Amino acid sequence: MKWEKIGRIFKSKGQHPWMQSHASLPFALPINDKIVRIFFSPRDSNNNSYISWLEININNPLKVLRVFDQPFLAPRGKGYFDDCGVMPSWIYPKPPGYEFLYIGWNVRNTVPFHHGIGRIQIDLKTERIEDSIRPNGPFFDRSEEDPFYVTNPCVLKVDGIWRMWYLSGVGWEDSSTKPKAKYLVKSATSADSNFWERDSQNTLNFQSDNEIAIARPSVYKDKNGFHMFFSHRSKKQNYRIGYAFSKDSYQWIRDTSPFELQPDDSGWDSEMMAYPHVFKISNEIYMLYCGNGYSYEGFGIAKLTN
Repeated sequence: MKWEKIGRIFKSKGQHPWMQSHASLPFALPINDKIVRIFFSPRDSNNNSYISWLEININNPLKVLRVFDQPFLAPRGKGYFDDCGVMPSWIYPKPPGYEFLYIGWNVRNTVPFHHGIGRIQIDLKTERIEDSIRPNGPFFDRSEEDPFYVTNPCVLKVDGIWRMWYLSGVGWEDSSTKPKAKYLVKSATSADSNFWERDSQNTLNFQSDNEIAIARPSVYKDKNGFHMFFSHRSKKQNYRIGYAFSKDSYQWIRDTSPFELQPDDSGWDSEMMAYPHVFKISNEIYMLYCGNGYSYEGFGIAKLTN
């Protein structure tokens, strides 16, 4: 099987004051067997990130049906964990609706940023989040096991146990401009999706001394096991889409051979492919991913074919 690129869906280019650039971390939430709502993160002119959404018909995914004209979620007042930006990460069913996991940003002095993870209950009628119902703080943040920061969670229920794969900061590298973050994928388990026990071992490790970042895990299950797609980069190469497989959702093997999805020779995704989200609709598997400039050139879609 292989990924067949369909094309770019969206690029932020000043449609609103809070949508001046970028369209990061797209997440697809199917509304029915045709319509997909895609949450993503644009930025304003001060580089603060917001959460927005648009809708497509999966039968013609490059034609955007609607872009919501207000932020779904915006940065909050000074001192909160999300006062410098918010980004979508994962949505999963949790009665009576869905749990929406998002990333909160803070700007720091000694290092460029800090992340924490917040959560909000939504349903399919929720178009925007009022400040009165948003959390005052993160439910998942740095700890003794994750001393720098946590971000980008992916959550599935496996045999009655909730499983989370998330990005964990493991240090900062000095550079000529500013410290550069190093991060990889870890995991946690929960009986109720409220209280999480972090695993002691890394889920995905760096494959070489040059690799410095493994980001945005996206996991789905089929009859063969668990498939994880993610983005990874090194000191010498921009983000590429990576793949790992697991029989039990605990032990993972990275593999570069199947599902190859490579940058084009030119165009919006010729330099970088990052932040995948893999989803199923109408018995077909699709991937959303971001292009050049850490999503400055927007996000697109590919389909898994025989």
